[in-house]
Formats: sequence, C-alpha cells, structure tokens
Amino acid sequence: MNKFIYKKDQNYTDHWEFCNQNKYPFITINHIDNGFSELFFDITNISNKLEDISNSIKEISSCYNNFFLVPSYILERYESQYYYFKFPVINTHAELIANQLFDYLLENIS
Repeated sequence: MNKFIYKKDQNYTDHWEFCNQNKYPFITINHIDNGFSELFFDITNISNKLEDISNSIKEISSCYNNFFLVPSYILERYESQYYYFKFPVINTHAELIANQLFDYLLENIS
C-alpha cells in the first residue's frame, strides 16, 4: 500500500477513495520549486482531534524548519493556516517524511 501520492499522479482520486474507505490518512506530495515540496494531509473524515494533531505537526515542522534552515519566503505561505495540514519539506526528504507522517497520524488520530 502506498502511504502517499504525488498531487499530479493520475491515480490521485483512486488513492483518496482508498484512504477514505479504509480510514487512513490521505497524504500528498506536491513539488513547489527546485528545492522544496509541500506535504498535505487530510484526516478530517477520520479524526475528531484535528486541533491537537495540527498543533503537534506544526511543532514538529517548526523544529524541522529551524534545523534545516528552511527560508522564510517558503514558510510565509503556511503561517496563516487554521489547521496546519500543509507544510514544506526539502525535496529529497519528501517521501521519507510522507511515509513517517502516515505512521504518525495513524497512531494519533484516534
């Protein structure tokens, strides 16, 4: 089973339906420029702890951004989210983080 899908993948809708039917987190990777990708996750149909999970992911993402020196021009577009369900990562880290995000969310959504 794929734990994520690329946003422009032709099987995007099928993957969303599979995740929704099986109560799995839906995670996408979208390349935003040569150095960075955006991870997006949707757990709105499977969890009632949206705010707790959002805050947790925001804290993890903040540590990542500080450690990897993600530039502010990348981070600015994510600051105003009510739920922190989208965040940037370095392209070469995207798949690894998406896989781990799936496991983390699955463990924490209930």
